Amino acid sequence: MLQDGFHGGTASSGRYSPTRCQVKVFGEHLQTQDRKTALLNSEHRHSSIKSYKKPIIPPWKKAAFSWNYFNSKNNTAGTLIYTDGSKMNNRVGGAFVVYDKGLEIYSHGFRLSDHESVYSAERMAIEATIDFAINNNLQLSSIISDLRSVLQAISNPNNIDIHILQIKDKISNYNGIIHLYWIKAHEGFDGNEKADEYAKVATMKNSIDHISGYGIPYIKKMIKKEIVAQWQDRWSNSNKGREVFTFSTEVKTSRIQSSSPTYC
Repeated sequence: MLQDGFHGGTASSGRYSPTRCQVKVFGEHLQTQDRKTALLNSEHRHSSIKSYKKPIIPPWKKAAFSWNYFNSKNNTAGTLIYTDGSKMNNRVGGAFVVYDKGLEIYSHGFRLSDHESVYSAERMAIEATIDFAINNNLQLSSIISDLRSVLQAISNPNNIDIHILQIKDKISNYNGIIHLYWIKAHEGFDGNEKADEYAKVATMKNSIDHISGYGIPYIKKMIKKEIVAQWQDRWSNSNKGREVFTFSTEVKTSRIQSSSPTYC
């Protein structure tokens, strides 16, 4: 009998990049301050800032798993499992759908914390499919994803993301055979379209299935947002530069020419 194989298993732009010191300070700010705390007043109030220690991977334990392009000419055998991640209305969801001999036999969708990314949803969906294959003792399965960046991370032997390492470890220790494929999205493949549909539906769930803390990329994003907000507030209420203000009322990070300081 098929069973739910999921065991839950987390990226900003601009010329200004916060320093390590600012990330640390702002992480503490998120946890302790009341001002500007739409973050902590949300449903994630009880989730904490992630602390991450860079893992040390011995050379002989570095693993890389190749992936191939999936199309109608692929001679894929065994169980086909399509994955997808989606972000709609500031909500994030992921899903996978299982096909055997051309028939849909199982699907699973889950909602992530709202600050997560589509990458995180897709990565979690891929890990969920591996758990499904292990729990159901599938001897041959093909995991088909339309997010190439996750597959590239899995195929990179030097990637030290803890979640990617978990995926590699599960594949390495599994007795069955797992193939990885990348599929171009919305090319008419039923499995890919179904996974996309289920991921979108998952974003509409009332409760979050997998609550996560704030990762470094998200904290950096919030730092930039807060710095710009404070800069805009000072510029709008200053008594200086009012002539310039008449034709330049909005501050922009694109006008910053020098790099940020690195002192702490």
